[in-house]
Amino acid sequence: MKRGLPIICSACLPGPLRRAQVKITPSSDKIEIEIGGKPYSTFYMTGEEVTKPYLWPVRAATGTYVTRAFPMDKVAEEEKGPKDHPHQRGIWFAHDSVNGIDFWNNEATYTEPPKRGKMLLKKVGQVKERQGPGSLAATFDWTDRQGNVQLTENRVMTFYADPKLRIIDVDVTLTSVQTVVWGDTKDGAFGIRLRPILG
Repeated sequence: MKRGLPIICSACLPGPLRRAQVKITPSSDKIEIEIGGKPYSTFYMTGEEVTKPYLWPVRAATGTYVTRAFPMDKVAEEEKGPKDHPHQRGIWFAHDSVNGIDFWNNEATYTEPPKRGKMLLKKVGQVKERQGPGSLAATFDWTDRQGNVQLTENRVMTFYADPKLRIIDVDVTLTSVQTVVWGDTKDGAFGIRLRPILG
């Protein structure tokens, strides 16, 4: 009796086991990310109020948003809550002392001192869409308010499509344009501002 090889067809798998599609739609100032046909997040890269790139809102696999709406939007749940730290938007990556320049607490409404930096979009790189994970790439110059570049950031963000989870893999490469001194401070690397009900 001859035995054949088993055949597995992903299209034949039951719904929960299928890989969802990650769809990434870039525009001039932001990139929309969808997973399984539903909005997941928006990557804000440039604009009048964008002093550093950030993902917002960020949603769970159920579609429920998990990041705070303020200051980007007004929602009833947050009306009576504190309106503090407007620089904490969704998920972001920054540092508050790069050659004495603050890229963390750097909203346009903040005035000097201390020195406030800005991350300027240099270019949008490759976008990859496929069943399972999808990714986007972007390059930013970290500058002072006079436009002097301190370092260049190359970022690749990969989004994974799981029926029950939402996972982001962020690969950041920082290249100094001049000598860079990192301050020993409390605000640096990744930040996330959660919805108040989750805090």
